[in-house]
Amino acid sequence: MKEIRHMCIDIAGALSYYGKKSMKGLIKEDNGAEWTDKMVRDYFKKCLAEGKKVLPMSDNVCEGFSYQTGCPGHPQKDTDET
Repeated sequence: MKEIRHMCIDIAGALSYYGKKSMKGLIKEDNGAEWTDKMVRDYFKKCLAEGKKVLPMSDNVCEGFSYQTGCPGHPQKDTDET
């Protein structure tokens, strides 16, 4: 049986990776407006302070999502396409 895993981002890892590089545009509003570098960094730091380690990469948070470990995985039936 196949498993689907929804993507998430490691908050501390992203802050470390981007270092002095701009994080502008990493988060966008529904209307397409990009967050500034400071807005993204402040949000990530706030999430870390709340005890979160990861954030979902989509607005639609999957069932069972953990802000500590991310998506737990979701079984998907195999389809034989022969």
